[in-house]
Amino acid sequence: MKTYIKTTWQITKYILIHFVIIMLYNFGAGAFYGVKMAMNDQLDEIESGIEAFLAPHTSISIIIAAIGAFLIYRYIMKRKNLNLYEECRFKKLSRGQTLASLSTGVSILSLSLLILGMTSFMFQESLDTHINNTHSLISVHPLLLIISVGIAAPFIEEILFRGLVFRELEQKSTIAITIIIQAIIFGAYHLNLAHGIMTTIMGIFLGLSLYWTGSIWAPILIHLTNNLLSVVLDLLGYGIFIETYPLADKAICGTAVLIVLPLSILYLYRSRITWEPKKVDEKTEIEKI
Repeated sequence: MKTYIKTTWQITKYILIHFVIIMLYNFGAGAFYGVKMAMNDQLDEIESGIEAFLAPHTSISIIIAAIGAFLIYRYIMKRKNLNLYEECRFKKLSRGQTLASLSTGVSILSLSLLILGMTSFMFQESLDTHINNTHSLISVHPLLLIISVGIAAPFIEEILFRGLVFRELEQKSTIAITIIIQAIIFGAYHLNLAHGIMTTIMGIFLGLSLYWTGSIWAPILIHLTNNLLSVVLDLLGYGIFIETYPLADKAICGTAVLIVLPLSILYLYRSRITWEPKKVDEKTEIEKI
């Protein structure tokens, strides 16, 4: 029982590090905005302008949290006499695995949209909140959006969930349970029911890609490609294309979900390696934080 409590604490600690950095930055930005408006005698306009003010700061907080959390995670591992890159399995992928990961990331975006559409019947309010949050992010400078949502977020989230969380879980449970639990935690972390269901399913694919390749680069490439493509399509106004050519959009999504995704997943499965679980000797791992 004691070991499970310790594992839960370790996972919670890793998640809180990333979450708290984001919250502290956003709180500071919001406080600065409030003081600025008060000094200009514009208190009555705070509510109407806060969303526009915080939009770019949300992207900045994602970047700062990614950098800050990464440095702290590396420090924690170093204090334990461990190497973050080794513990998170930063291993080279083959060319085929790299291409399969990229195509999985592209095609899984269509699956994500399909899942969101299905959940909208049950969780419309939650989906509307997710859409509004997405639209507020899109209003910032394209480069800032690409760096934050397209690159920084997937990179640190994979280190967190497919790296550190996965590492803790696999030491105490089977690989199947590990993949399921880390996916559920990944979905819950997004704090939105509709989006959470989608990211939970995505988390299973990401966990499987790690298990089959033995490298965190596989889920990083899948996640990064998915986010980057989503951002670029939104910036290019893909919604207009959907409204103008709905049949073409359905054909593209159908091809991605029914052909490209299964073939990509099949390749990753067939090229799978022998899994090497992380077994930590608790006597030699020095816990200092």
